[in-house]
This record gives sequence, C-alpha cells and structure tokens, in this order.
Amino acid sequence: LEIKSLDALKHEMSSMLTKFYDKHPHFKEIYEFFLNMIEQSSTNLAELNSRCIIEISSMIIEKEVQYIKSSDLSIKSKSTDRLIEILKILDAKVYLSGMGSGGYLEPNKILKHGIRTEFLSVIDCKYSQKNITNFVGGLSILDALMNLGFIGTRKLLQSC
Repeated sequence: LEIKSLDALKHEMSSMLTKFYDKHPHFKEIYEFFLNMIEQSSTNLAELNSRCIIEISSMIIEKEVQYIKSSDLSIKSKSTDRLIEILKILDAKVYLSGMGSGGYLEPNKILKHGIRTEFLSVIDCKYSQKNITNFVGGLSILDALMNLGFIGTRKLLQSC
C-alpha cells in the first residue's frame, strides 16, 4: 500500500499526537522521533511500519536483534501453516503470541511440529498514565512511550 503524501501523513500524525499527548512527560522526545521517522521513510506503508517496529525496539531492547521479513522467506502457505513454516526455518522451539490471537491461532497444530506456543499477557504490566486514575490497558506502545519515554518503557518491559 502506498502513502499518497508523506506531508499529509506527517500532518495527521502531528495533529493526533498533539491532540492526545501534548501534555505528557515525554511528548517532545517521542513526537520528534515519530515525525523524523515519517520524514525519512518511503511512501510504502509496510516499509514505514517495519521501520517503526525496528526503530522503537532498538531504543527499548538492549540486545542485538535480527529482523527477518516473512516476505523474504518465499513461503506460499497461509495462516497457521505459514507460521509453522517460518518457525521451522528459524529453528524455533517456542512461539510467543499475543493474547488476541487465541481466536485464530492453532497451538496444537504448532505443537505437532515440536514448537510450543506461549501467550504473552501484559495485563499486569501497569504504568503511570497522565491524567488517568484507573489504568487503561491495551493501548499501543505509543502510550507507554509518551508517559515513560524510551528508558522508562525499557524498564517497564524488563519488570513485566
């Protein structure tokens, strides 16, 4: 999918970030980080998403990580079979999955290939949210970044 106008995307992202987060403790740092990523990206949405994932994770993960696009693996199967092929290529023993995949993921099918599925839960991973008395979970990493910054988000993830 191609982004028609990076300038329009930057304007929309700027408006959205300002509207929801401009009073947050790490707004300036994270705001500039995201807008800079958009400025330096191509007009391909998948490439922008990949870049966001890589850039954000490199700021909060202290280990060296190898990123592999499934599209580079020449896999033709779909759904759980595609996942199994990817996991086998990577010689994985465990697949970590978000809780939201329970409706479509087939852990027993994956297990037949000697790969265990573990579901990640961040429900108990609470942090201080500006102007919120009762924690609102299930938000994107953007909320944690705006409230805690990169270092605080790294510490949060290490403690969960």
